[in-house]
Amino acid sequence: MIIAAPDFSLERAEKIAKNLGVDSIEIATRVFPNGEVLARLSDTTMVNGNDVLLFHPTYPETNDRLLLLFQSVEALKYYGAKKVMAVIPYLSYSRQDKRFLEGESLSLKLFLDILHVIGVDTLISFDVHNASALKKYAKTKIETLSLYNDIIRYAVESLIGDREFILVAPDKGRLDIVRRLAKSFSCDYTYFIKERDRYTGEIVVKEAGDIEKVDTAIILDDEISSGGTMAKVAKRLKESGVDMVVAAAVHLLLVNNAVDRLYNAGVSYIIGSNTIDNPYSTIEIEDKIASLFT
Repeated sequence: MIIAAPDFSLERAEKIAKNLGVDSIEIATRVFPNGEVLARLSDTTMVNGNDVLLFHPTYPETNDRLLLLFQSVEALKYYGAKKVMAVIPYLSYSRQDKRFLEGESLSLKLFLDILHVIGVDTLISFDVHNASALKKYAKTKIETLSLYNDIIRYAVESLIGDREFILVAPDKGRLDIVRRLAKSFSCDYTYFIKERDRYTGEIVVKEAGDIEKVDTAIILDDEISSGGTMAKVAKRLKESGVDMVVAAAVHLLLVNNAVDRLYNAGVSYIIGSNTIDNPYSTIEIEDKIASLFT
């Protein structure tokens, strides 16, 4: 097996390759004056007859990177890769997992169909927004890895210490995960109900369970995008007497002044993983990827 990665993520891919004791190749990327993108394998001879683990983050610059992903897979298959296993740490377009409004495209299904058609043999990703939808629509083999335990453990060991804390699901979609983690970490939990206007995007949150009298809370979600929901939940927790609020998520997109929004709402810490690389990415995924093959 060899590891392949576009130039913008080669350094991280080389960590996986070193861990596994295999070679890596770079996929050069180019943007033409008209905005079109092009992927090019740096060494085609290494590909022929080998299984290839393609480490290809698709965020930020999502649409360009998706086209580069499709081109990379096409080139790998053309030059003789036996299998292509695509590691997409944050699965772009996965939140559009159903037709929320009449006439909308089902983006997740379309994306998964494209991966199947171009020849991806295995898709590897982390904490996809809706695992059941992924399983329903995928035609390729799926490997999903989870970082929730790692994130909570880091929060407890590095931030919270001996404080008693409560886990908080910002909406019903994370409730089952938060309930399971609360049992594992021997703590209480609660959740909020989120209502989103599908036309305006406006979000309203309200408590659905009791907020225990503790001074520390960890709000846990799969991703933080603009931080709107997380900020509203944090504000309600602070109003209820919670002193320390940790905003935790696997995927930290943190767009549109999300960091300021969270801190202004009373959040003390933001933590997540490097499925998306940024200053708050405390949990690294490279070892977990390598562990699939050791």
